[in-house]
Amino acid sequence: MRASCINNNTITLRNSTKFSTITKRSYAENRVMIDLKRRNSNQDKKPTGMRNVVALGFVSFFTDFSTEMILGILPLFIVTNLGASKEILGGIEGSAELVSYA
Repeated sequence: MRASCINNNTITLRNSTKFSTITKRSYAENRVMIDLKRRNSNQDKKPTGMRNVVALGFVSFFTDFSTEMILGILPLFIVTNLGASKEILGGIEGSAELVSYA
């Protein structure tokens, strides 16, 4: 890459077949421009915290929904398919109530 000075304010850079012109700026001016670009790029980004909250809300909703669906048919499954007596089912339900209060 070769640099050649056209006048006091611009520099032309030659990189093989491409030419580009850069305006000379002081170090402070370049830092200000970089800081402004960073601030603008940070403002364009959406906050990721809200997306996570919404995702956790959906997870919680579907967990509650599936739990309520299963709790209705679980006693029937225990008695008919597993062959447990009604007394065992009562013990299971009672222990579940006891654990939920603890």
